[in-house]
Amino acid sequence: MLCYKVSIVPCYLQEVLMRESLSRQRVAQFKLFHPPQKRPSWQVLPPETRRKTVRLLARLLREHIGRVRASGSTKEASDE
Repeated sequence: MLCYKVSIVPCYLQEVLMRESLSRQRVAQFKLFHPPQKRPSWQVLPPETRRKTVRLLARLLREHIGRVRASGSTKEASDE
């Protein structure tokens, strides 16, 4: 089978016959994304882990509110 190939040189435009390869090799495509890992349900976590998580999240929120108040910014945050 024959097909045409246009020259890539801009000032020298000429069509050239090119033989199409009949034996195309398949290339393995890399996986771009790993399957999501299974996360444990909140209910199956040990009680001590849940308590520590709640304390850390509460601390994070308090620190964030403190920074917002300290900066004097009263405007609402927008989606970024």
